[in-house]
Amino acid sequence: MGSIYVTNNLDCNNFNANIRPYAIELCNGLDDNCNSLIDDALAFQSYYIDTDADGFGAGNETLACSNPGAGYVTNSTDCDNNNPNIRPNAIEICNGIDDNCNNLINEELVFLTYYLDADQDGYYLSFLSACSSLGINYTTIGGVLGDCNDTNINVNAGAIEICGNGIDEDCNGIDPTCIIPGCTNPIAFNYNPLANIENGSCIIYGCLDANADNYNPLANTSNQSCIYYGCIDPFANNFDPSANTDDFSCAYNTATIDISVHNLCLSDTITAYNQTQFTSLDSCIIDFGDGTTLNYCASIYTHIYSDPGIYSVELTIIQGSQVSAAAVPLIVNDLPVVSDINLNFPYLLISTDSTNSVQWFFNQALTDYTDQTIDGTHGYTEDGFYHVQITNEFGCTSNTDSIYFVIPTYQYTQLSQCGPTDVIFENTTIASQTLDCHFENSNNSAIEYPSPFTYYMGSTEVI
Repeated sequence: MGSIYVTNNLDCNNFNANIRPYAIELCNGLDDNCNSLIDDALAFQSYYIDTDADGFGAGNETLACSNPGAGYVTNSTDCDNNNPNIRPNAIEICNGIDDNCNNLINEELVFLTYYLDADQDGYYLSFLSACSSLGINYTTIGGVLGDCNDTNINVNAGAIEICGNGIDEDCNGIDPTCIIPGCTNPIAFNYNPLANIENGSCIIYGCLDANADNYNPLANTSNQSCIYYGCIDPFANNFDPSANTDDFSCAYNTATIDISVHNLCLSDTITAYNQTQFTSLDSCIIDFGDGTTLNYCASIYTHIYSDPGIYSVELTIIQGSQVSAAAVPLIVNDLPVVSDINLNFPYLLISTDSTNSVQWFFNQALTDYTDQTIDGTHGYTEDGFYHVQITNEFGCTSNTDSIYFVIPTYQYTQLSQCGPTDVIFENTTIASQTLDCHFENSNNSAIEYPSPFTYYMGSTEVI
């Protein structure tokens, strides 16, 4: 069969002559002796990676039967495998680091107390123990603890506090409010926005009278501004003497007038009634319409018209600047026109423009004579006073004067029956009234002559 054949099958790698049963196991990661074990019966060592190449390793263990090569060491005592200056045999220096990996920092070094006083005002904010200087903001001199702002030399526990500036100079935790006395009421006239202590000096102007319409209960100083609404017209009916501002409530009288009669005769007296409630402050004008005016206030006015016509009686009431007027119409009727009584013996007669009613009076007593003319046939046979009352269609009356009428009587004496001659006439009428004598055929008719009267007859005459 040839030389490549043997009588066993124990080789575990028939392609590598160095790998066979009974071969010497080498540290190569192979099963050199085909016992199904790799690197068996060899001495294994623990190796650790030395990253910073300072001869000291750290990290996970690597077991190997031979040195894995550069970067590995057989110890794991390095406490900082990234810094070659930190290792177990390093010299401890003042750097705040465990340089020699003994779990101590800055051991066996000289430590001093350093005080943080950056503003160098003698007051420190804090202190530290250090083996080297902590910088220019620290000092070993010490001082007093109590600096709440180490950047300001004027702020420390011993500084003088300035109130109200927003800075705690003495580091007691507060910036005290400055005490500024004054008026703290913002509605006051003298309000001081800087004041924080009320000193009772506030001046609040306004109306102090609780009865005023604009009373200000907060005011303490009067500014003469009180407003009292009401009627301020002293002529008004509801004048309020306490008011100083008009509320347009003033009430005034409305003129009211009435008259005693609306249709009267010329001789009648009219009475006008002022029905307005007037006072002594009011002014009244009553105009009767015929040019007669009365300028005073009264409850009753009287007047007699001198001419007939249609009139208006007007009353005007003046209350200050307020004027009210009222008027009533009336008619003044004319009186009947009548002449005096005429005697044409034996007749008594009158002449009138109205014959609506004629009434004769004898000695002031009413008679039944109703004609314009009366004579003896009506009883005119007595001496006495006669007058006539005439009434027109308006009911207005006129009276004639009373005249004493007598039945005339006389006697005469003719000195001679033959003419020419003188005739002596003597009035024998009661009361010897002067008579009108009429002589026929003479020029002396209707002439009054005193009695006795001597008449010269130039020729034969009938008397």
